[in-house]
Amino acid sequence: MSLRPVPGWQFVLADLSLILFLTTAAALSQEGDTGSGSAAGASPPSIPDAGMTALYVVQPEAPSFAEWLNSTARDPRERLTISAHYTAGERAAQARDALELVALAERSGFAARLVLTPSMESRIAASFAFDGTDFRPAIAGGILAGNDMVAR
Repeated sequence: MSLRPVPGWQFVLADLSLILFLTTAAALSQEGDTGSGSAAGASPPSIPDAGMTALYVVQPEAPSFAEWLNSTARDPRERLTISAHYTAGERAAQARDALELVALAERSGFAARLVLTPSMESRIAASFAFDGTDFRPAIAGGILAGNDMVAR
């Protein structure tokens, strides 16, 4: 009497994951074709992210920007970027609102840079990232400084 190995739960889970991925991809491709973008299905703001550690998008249901700043861990190597995306005719209003966030960040002790970008949708977002000029990881910093550090 020989016993055949029965496929384990891993195979079933892999099959279900593949089915979920394919149905999600199909639904997203159809949503992109129809052009019906709702606020919940909107794509996240395009922000330069070099090691982004925190993201805040100005929305009615979101906590205030000041609350978000106070809840964020401070690291002097991180840079705060406030990105204002604007549609035609809304540049001045978006710039004014973004400058208010910059002023609030500066009062809270954060130096912020401001990026204004034309877009199909108006929104303002803020992000912390390790993209400042003074950030260098330890090993890369040593190599760039000419030290003979070898990763072990």
